[in-house]
Amino acid sequence: MTTEKIIQVAVGLIIDAQKNILTALRPQHVHQGGLWEFPGGKIHKDETPKQALARELLEELGIQLRSADYFMTLPYTYSDLKVVLKIYKVTAYEGEAYGREGQTLAWCRLEELDPRYFPAANRSIITALKLPPYYVITPEPPRTHWQPFIDQFHRWINQGYRLIQLRALHLSTKEYRALANELLAIAIDHQALLLANSDVEWAQSNPAAGLHLNDTLLNHFTVRPIAEAQWLSAACHSLSELQQAEALAVDFVSLSPVQYTQTHPQITPLGWQAWQTLLDQTHLPVYALGGMTRTDLAKVQSMGAVGIAGIRTFC
Repeated sequence: MTTEKIIQVAVGLIIDAQKNILTALRPQHVHQGGLWEFPGGKIHKDETPKQALARELLEELGIQLRSADYFMTLPYTYSDLKVVLKIYKVTAYEGEAYGREGQTLAWCRLEELDPRYFPAANRSIITALKLPPYYVITPEPPRTHWQPFIDQFHRWINQGYRLIQLRALHLSTKEYRALANELLAIAIDHQALLLANSDVEWAQSNPAAGLHLNDTLLNHFTVRPIAEAQWLSAACHSLSELQQAEALAVDFVSLSPVQYTQTHPQITPLGWQAWQTLLDQTHLPVYALGGMTRTDLAKVQSMGAVGIAGIRTFC
């Protein structure tokens, strides 16, 4: 009988004024050698994650950490070990970063980061950094006379929301796709992302769009149903669904319901404690859904989520 090896790691995300992020090349002889990573290292038994981060940044980069904000925790299991990443956004430091241990450093634009060249445990960090804090889920559109709904879509775009899921459960497939085509053209013009709710074929035929899987479809598929270049999300309510989302290489999930919601009044909410427990068991970026308001953003981010999702929240 063997005991699973668990390594706690502090990770620092150092982003400059031009939105470049610092990366380092791992030496060939270490675990996941030859891949790029974000600075950091093992947390010693007598250290807090922030203390470990300060020590590692000094040892690796020659900089003195002054302040850092908690970003998220990511557990990840490799074939030979499990890591738990405690991730912080570095907000202030002194000195100029250089490869103090001889490692190659590179400042990269966020959009240039390719997850294939990072350890698997780092890939969800890249995804989380690219996601906005608010995830709009539309209310049901009318069966006819869509213009007021389209006007509302424009208002969301003008308010700065860039991640919107078209939820239209009562429309026919033909109606849904006609509306989705109109909204997708608007989203593309404003560099926003439109996710189709469970219309797999439409998403597959529209590479600029993304796809959201409801719980039925999440448990139906055994492989990722759209291309890696497209965004894929899923609705999760339990640990088993989070694990299925991980198996499908979903990019992010909504985890719900956190609290009572008028949209699904018959469902018992998880509550903050149970929701946090589930959040801590997935390496996927998570949006809190269910009874959320925009004032909850700071709380869910302090717990390790990317942001909040909602229907009534944004209407």
